Amino acid sequence: MRGRAMQAEVLTGAEEDGRFDARALNWRFIAPPEPAGMLLLPVEAERVESAAIPDPSAPSLEDALRGRTYPAVVVGDVGRWARIGRSSASLFLYLAAEAVAPGGWLYAGFSNPLYPLRRRGGGIRAKSAARIVSAAGMVESTLYLALPDHRRPAYIVPRAGRRELEFILRRLFVPFDGTGSSAGLTHSLLPFARRVALIAPQGIRASFAPSFALVARRPG
Repeated sequence: MRGRAMQAEVLTGAEEDGRFDARALNWRFIAPPEPAGMLLLPVEAERVESAAIPDPSAPSLEDALRGRTYPAVVVGDVGRWARIGRSSASLFLYLAAEAVAPGGWLYAGFSNPLYPLRRRGGGIRAKSAARIVSAAGMVESTLYLALPDHRRPAYIVPRAGRRELEFILRRLFVPFDGTGSSAGLTHSLLPFARRVALIAPQGIRASFAPSFALVARRPG
């Protein structure tokens, strides 16, 4: 792994053309180094050198996934690409995992259907996501909480990381996702959600987090 997604140079950075927030690329801090020829299904307009990036259309996506494998697959927003591919989020996660070549890895970001204030569909429970990638032949899957949102995660912490999460909630809580919105929360609800999270047991915090991220590997 290449570091922690708390590093300020990435959390506050942005592309010069202003089209997307650089936090969409924060998966780089928990994923292995990017190999040439990887498949990137971006959140918006982020790019990685030498990555294959299909157009956000059903035919282009089908062509990218049909019978092809890649040394790595990154899906920043599983729900978005599932809608593009006209499938469920669970099925699309399975297809993305199947597209990983032997020895390769997968990164996937997705919303939590149990999050009380979730506004859009396409979510997957954390344990379900782990089972899905395992069924696709992946191993060593690691789950993370993506805060405040999987599309532009300011913080990515281990799902079991009680101390890390408490530190973020007490000192580094960021209500915005970098685009001027509050990741599905209104300003009036943010302080309440933070207080509830602080007093809840770790298992409850993790189960009702807004978003998750997953990294898994296919055996060589």
